[in-house]
Amino acid sequence: MSAADGRTPGDWLYWVGLGANLGDPAAQLEQALGSLEAGGLSLERRSRWWRTAPVGGPAGQPDYLNGVARLRGRRTPLECLRLLQQV
Repeated sequence: MSAADGRTPGDWLYWVGLGANLGDPAAQLEQALGSLEAGGLSLERRSRWWRTAPVGGPAGQPDYLNGVARLRGRRTPLECLRLLQQV
């Protein structure tokens, strides 16, 4: 039996915020998504990347590139957290 959103029993959905502001942020974010997929999560959707000014922290920081991704997989929330921390 499937859920209305296409999930099957045992699947988890995760909405993950992503951001980077050093080096090549766009490449880093794409690499992060690839690493999450390699770790067993499927990328279902993602927002476009948004450029935002840094808030707080040291003066003179470059702008951030931010976005959100919807991921699906059989990793438990704790397993997903550990994968995110590695990435």
